[in-house]
Amino acid sequence: MRPLGAVLLLSGAIACAVVPVTPEPSRETAAVVDRVLPIDLPTDIRWDGESHVVVTDRRKGPARVSIADVDAPPTWLTEWPAATEPGSHYVHFAMSPVFAAAADLAFGLRWREQRPNAPVAREIFEYIADIDVRNDQLLITGLRRNLGGILGADDSTAWIGTLRGGEATFRPLLPFRRMRDVENCAGFGLAAVRFLPDGGFAIAPGAEPGVYVYDANQRLQRTWDTQTLGVEVDCHFSREQSAVLSTDADARQAWLNRRRIIDDLIAIGDVPYLVVRAHDGTTTRWELIELRGEQHVVHPLPLVSASASAHVAADADRQRIAFLIHDRAAGRDGAAAPRLVILPWPAR
Repeated sequence: MRPLGAVLLLSGAIACAVVPVTPEPSRETAAVVDRVLPIDLPTDIRWDGESHVVVTDRRKGPARVSIADVDAPPTWLTEWPAATEPGSHYVHFAMSPVFAAAADLAFGLRWREQRPNAPVAREIFEYIADIDVRNDQLLITGLRRNLGGILGADDSTAWIGTLRGGEATFRPLLPFRRMRDVENCAGFGLAAVRFLPDGGFAIAPGAEPGVYVYDANQRLQRTWDTQTLGVEVDCHFSREQSAVLSTDADARQAWLNRRRIIDDLIAIGDVPYLVVRAHDGTTTRWELIELRGEQHVVHPLPLVSASASAHVAADADRQRIAFLIHDRAAGRDGAAAPRLVILPWPAR
């Protein structure tokens, strides 16, 4: 099997009884914004106040985008330098009023305080599947090496820590079951983490089953079974399969298109929602799965793309969800233009 870095560069809990419930017919899901974004290689999105979102471009970095003024060009946040080398690309982005953080798939984790002229701090982190920020806290999933260079030495695939204290404060949260499965699906975009407004958080490791919900004291409260939620997790590859999927983007996308996968994880109020993607051979569609109490509620979304390479990144405030529909084949002929879609979704 290829080393993880090479793959990426080439590319007491309560088990919930889950009861599917049909969407409320009165819930309004008509988009209030649906427009093309003038950003070449978009990857992630976060709300920035009432009237703007921040969208990251893989190479250029984060840009502030107006919701209302469709003619206003993106305002690039020049405090974040453009990508120039492996580990400096903007694949994941998260922000709070106190700190913002960005990460590449491999080797690059950066953050800075949200104040003028604050420096950008950097840490080497072997593989980063997703990040989120709350105040000065960082939630991160992936794989980590210890000071001796041993990958997965702490047996964990998720950590929480403070950005003021840096990597030395990162505490393991979620043990992996089989590290090779996490390596096999590195770079597939299957994992997601998100803080809840009350200080709790949710983790979907993606390469392994389960969605895990923690309280503000970092205690595991519930585990959701991904199979029961209709999400397919299967990263147990042969060495031959791993060699092909790690180097062939088209084969990797075809593998994803045969499965219902988690594209993102958001919080609306103190309730986690999965953004689930499915491709039917012709179109790509998404739905929300609301993880409320001891039941899950499925909400079909009015999001459709003709691209077989379309994926979604999302963020929510208490009234709306911002979706970034982006094409993983961006930069190639025939790729779909990125779209910003805003849906009303009041917290209940």
